[in-house]
Amino acid sequence: AGATFMAVGSSAPEFFTVIIATMVTESDEGIGDIVGAAVFNSMTIVGLTCIFAGQTLVITKFPVLRDFSFYILSIILLFLFALDEKILWYESLLLLLGYASYVFWMTQNRKIARAMHSRGGFLKTLTDDYIADVERRAKEAEEKEAKKAAKE
Repeated sequence: AGATFMAVGSSAPEFFTVIIATMVTESDEGIGDIVGAAVFNSMTIVGLTCIFAGQTLVITKFPVLRDFSFYILSIILLFLFALDEKILWYESLLLLLGYASYVFWMTQNRKIARAMHSRGGFLKTLTDDYIADVERRAKEAEEKEAKKAAKE
């Protein structure tokens, strides 16, 4: 969820640029800027993160499919809403509700993943690696806290 809020903060300058491009200059460059930035972010940020991390980054299936699903839904909605070359207030509201549902999902991500995992079948397979990674990180954090407490 922290990365979600960081993404909002880092997108703020772009957001205001898009508002000016669409409201003040009344151009359609705002939509292209939004979609183009999303493509840039998904490819360049992931690529640079892997390069500068200095290690192999493990990316499990669950978060990739989760984010892909929300992203493709947003692109489909944007495409459908823009077919008549205008975005109406209720279409804007639906897009905002879509983002709000993503933020809500992210606040409950581990609970949702565990619930999916407990259902078995494909959902269990989808979340196996993610659940194992979450448990490994929790164990590492506990060990780190224990070492820190032992030093004090």
